[in-house]
Amino acid sequence: MNKIQKYGYSSKIIFVIIISLIVIFAYIPLGLLLEQLSIDWIQNHLIGLSKMISKIILFVLLLYTITKFELIRFNGLHNIKRVKDPILVIRIGIVTIVGIALVFGRYLEGDLITVWFFILGNIFIGLAEEFMFRGLLLPLFICLLIQRGEKRVLMKAVLYSSLLFGFIHYINLISVPDNFEGVTFQVLFAIGVGVFLAGVMLRTGNIFFTSLVHALINIILNNRAVLDYSGTGATGNTELSTLLLILFTYLTVFFFSFRLIRNLSIKDLNLGIAKFDLVDDSLNIKQLVKIKGRPNISTIKQDQV
Repeated sequence: MNKIQKYGYSSKIIFVIIISLIVIFAYIPLGLLLEQLSIDWIQNHLIGLSKMISKIILFVLLLYTITKFELIRFNGLHNIKRVKDPILVIRIGIVTIVGIALVFGRYLEGDLITVWFFILGNIFIGLAEEFMFRGLLLPLFICLLIQRGEKRVLMKAVLYSSLLFGFIHYINLISVPDNFEGVTFQVLFAIGVGVFLAGVMLRTGNIFFTSLVHALINIILNNRAVLDYSGTGATGNTELSTLLLILFTYLTVFFFSFRLIRNLSIKDLNLGIAKFDLVDDSLNIKQLVKIKGRPNISTIKQDQV
């Protein structure tokens, strides 16, 4: 029996979430260990450094889990130079260049070491969070929903993984317990960004490109933090102009993301993990049986996509 078939998809989703949370919270004991080092720079960046180390560990564990769950092809790890939608890559690249140009001056004002530490930290945040939510949870939700015979599988899988992605940002309340309002805005914004990144992942089939987009979003939007980076997490500015900008950006990203997903089909995905076939197409995907070999999803009805 294939390793991925030994347990249900629900169990695998819970396993990924629990293991990831344990590693994420490992920054607390890591911070206590680093605190013993009498180095001024480490003391000034204690939280940020401990969080970055925990994200590196998480990234390695998630990469290992992806190989064990046979999701290498879904994530494009078999050919990291290939993207399925190069036009989308070009569009995102143009927007990113404009965004970097707008905030570049802010980075020139910061200390060089702190700036590079900030950028490196966001790169590993992008890698860890994308490998968790888009690299593992998204395809696991897709397979779970296929198994249950659900309709609109991709839409639901994107929403579920994005909601988890958003709510996990409440962890930042540990660092800024008095800023519930600011963190809540971050959570809501992260849900919309999660939908967008899921669309990017499904359209490009390349987890490293999606991780890069995630990192660049953080670097562009959190540019104010680079002048005094401590790694405490986004705090949110609640001025009316900022809230209106967040709302506009959120709605734009959210609806654009669903346009990315709308024309996708499950048949376009490399889900070698979903080893199921239809018993009878007339059963409307209600009954499924496990089979050996690659999944036969050519008969999945359109309303299930």
